[in-house]
Amino acid sequence: QGTITKFEWINPHAYVYADIPDQHGNAVNWKLECGSLGMLSRFGWNPDVVKHGDKVTVYGFAAKDGSPYMALQKIDLPNGKSLPGEP
Repeated sequence: QGTITKFEWINPHAYVYADIPDQHGNAVNWKLECGSLGMLSRFGWNPDVVKHGDKVTVYGFAAKDGSPYMALQKIDLPNGKSLPGEP
């Protein structure tokens, strides 16, 4: 669970950035890679779907090297809606 800090609706993949607490409670800014804009659009994404300050829950595959990077599989939005991050 974390707080959105930035959303980039860019080709070839969109990126969501979120401050997510580490095991010590310190906020770490994660880069969450999504699928292509066409795919995201078909599943309900648009340039305004997430906004700075939104509280979200994210699911995905974290980088094996321990860096704050994730392939986003799903995001739960504040309005209760869930969107897939990639096919």
